[in-house]
Amino acid sequence: MLRQNKLFTIIIMMLLFFAASVSLNDALNPISLYVALPAAFVISFMHECKVKVNVYLGILFLLYCWVLVVTPFSVNIENSAEQLKQILGCILLCYVFASQAKNPKLIMWLYLLYVVLYVGTMDYAINNIMSVMDKIGGRERVGDQKLNANTLAYYTFFLTFSVFILGEIIQNKWLKKVFNWGFFLVIPLSLWISIITASRQVLLLQVPLVTVLIYLRYVKFGNWKTILLLSCLVVCMIIYFYDYIMLQYGESYLAERSQRSFTEDSRFVLIKESVALGLDHMFVGVGPSCVRLFTYEKAFSHNTFLELWAGTGLVGMLIFIYLVYLFFKRQIKRYKHTKDKMFLYFLVFGCFFLLDQMFYVFYASLWLIGFFILVASHSETYFNYKYKDLKQIK
Repeated sequence: MLRQNKLFTIIIMMLLFFAASVSLNDALNPISLYVALPAAFVISFMHECKVKVNVYLGILFLLYCWVLVVTPFSVNIENSAEQLKQILGCILLCYVFASQAKNPKLIMWLYLLYVVLYVGTMDYAINNIMSVMDKIGGRERVGDQKLNANTLAYYTFFLTFSVFILGEIIQNKWLKKVFNWGFFLVIPLSLWISIITASRQVLLLQVPLVTVLIYLRYVKFGNWKTILLLSCLVVCMIIYFYDYIMLQYGESYLAERSQRSFTEDSRFVLIKESVALGLDHMFVGVGPSCVRLFTYEKAFSHNTFLELWAGTGLVGMLIFIYLVYLFFKRQIKRYKHTKDKMFLYFLVFGCFFLLDQMFYVFYASLWLIGFFILVASHSETYFNYKYKDLKQIK
């Protein structure tokens, strides 16, 4: 039985890594969506023999059930049906994440999954988008129909947290150093990503995120020697990259966008339109994935809360709010009782995940909502294994 379980685990991880590596491959991604993920789900379900693996997955499934309930009232059934297909993929991936994350030994591999996803995404962006932009001399955002510029920005957030947390949980000293130093390479990478995606939220969120994580690891839980070395490293990096970054920034579309006030941005208009739409359709909304039919620019709200508010009604938005609230409540309570830095790291992730919901829609996107379930499940497993005697504080 033990060998069989180990074999099934290996198969599941191989299927997940295949799915992550081909997410933007037209030929192989359908195999990932219709073969690899369903197979991983079936194997995981056979092992768990239950739908609710943890409380976060249960709440997310409740949200998806509500989306299904309001779909018949949609103003455009075809659009809503398309989102239901996306949600089905989210269900499969999130279930596998929650199930596999119950094994502490597998959590490292699940975070590495997002490193592979990021490498594949960057490879696609460089070879299929940026190469074309260089030829035509374009000064636009890196993105196309397959890869949204915002998605690349959020993947950078996931990469940052993944590399950071891998440096915490990996026991091998050599690998720990690799990921700890790799975390600093994310800093110039983040600045470059903000420029090529013209994504202001990368600067608004990524810079504070990296700063907070550095403070926690090297100041709050570090020592003065590490702090001194770190300070020298940061100063050197700023001096070395400053001229290049300022030159690239000055010639970028990001500089042009940054000169606009918030009220001139299209997202400000989308916020007002989505709020008004939600007020007019408070109970069941206009239908999943139908908000864009009512906006001036024919775009979705770029805000998870408002998309649920206008698309699925008040209930859908409240379910998602409760999902995030519960995550915050548990991390705060557990850190208060244990003073364990891991719960503080999870809390930091939650803060920036919450802010990201103001800029994009995560609940129906496979890899975006999947990362939240991964981190939330990691928190549950870490607590259950290390603090068995404190389960009453849940």
